[in-house]
Amino acid sequence: MRHVFPSALLALTLAASEAAAQLTCGAVIHPGEKVKLTADLGPCDGPGPAITVDSATLDLGGFTVSCADLNSDASFPNGIGLTGTKARVSNGNVQGCKDGVFLEGAGKHIVKGLRVTGNHEDGIDLRSDCNKNRIVGNFASFNGDDGIEVPGDKNKVRGNSVNANGEDGIDINLTTIDGVDYIPEKNQIVGNTCEGNGDEGIVTTGNTNLIKSNRSVANGENGIEVFGEGNRVIGNTAMGHFPGPDIVGGEPCTANTFRNNKFSTASGDCVR
Repeated sequence: MRHVFPSALLALTLAASEAAAQLTCGAVIHPGEKVKLTADLGPCDGPGPAITVDSATLDLGGFTVSCADLNSDASFPNGIGLTGTKARVSNGNVQGCKDGVFLEGAGKHIVKGLRVTGNHEDGIDLRSDCNKNRIVGNFASFNGDDGIEVPGDKNKVRGNSVNANGEDGIDINLTTIDGVDYIPEKNQIVGNTCEGNGDEGIVTTGNTNLIKSNRSVANGENGIEVFGEGNRVIGNTAMGHFPGPDIVGGEPCTANTFRNNKFSTASGDCVR
């Protein structure tokens, strides 16, 4: 049963219809609507996300969406779910949820300018069949698992700060669903900072991804770890990893391209 408290009321403006409405936890923003929060939402609990954005636009207005286990069933809802196509969320905070933001459906979604912190699993989680999304200028930190997980194709992850998460900073790894392997390909991981994460700063087992101009510092294991093939690792800085190394080239190392990277220690003779 979903619990809704007066403090969990959501005030928002439906710009597309020029109407105003108040919604509670579990709200669905329908295709074509443009919604702006005018108050915090939460803490939310229940079987579905705190807010679902279905082919629509949500501006958090600088406010916070939060979750909690109000019914003591040891589970938390997801924070904001983007579904359908070309859904967008920006400008606010998501905390205390299962995944802070998750993306599914046909893709081409945008997640921009969020602070996604203290969630129990991933900060921002893309489903493996949700492609061509843009994850830009977010702060994803202190989440239980990965800061940003990118198992799909042709996504752009740019200019994010991804720090102090329990596992990887940015994870571009193969996933297996119902016995089918999904290999992430042609993603662009550019200009991000990954610092103090529990495992790798940036890791991929995918193919033909671009990892460029990122900064990976003092993560728990390796700075940048690259397996798969056809990946390009260019102009990154990786430092302060012990036992490290700063960059892992995988085997065979020559299956990927490394150029103009700055590091102290590396695994793989091809790492440059």
